[in-house]
Amino acid sequence: MALSSRQIGEALAARQGLESTTVMIEQMRKNAIAVVHRLERTGTLIPAGRDGHGATWSVA
Repeated sequence: MALSSRQIGEALAARQGLESTTVMIEQMRKNAIAVVHRLERTGTLIPAGRDGHGATWSVA
């Protein structure tokens, strides 16, 4: 199931028991995207294309 970066931010905030404010969701979204890009730079994730919701990756 593909998730938007906003949905990832919402899920991360909820998982950590944080209030799902717009600011908190945006911070969680930015953190998640930063982790994905770091894993891409280290070769752990490989860009796999797009699925209509955004970019997709595969584990190397």
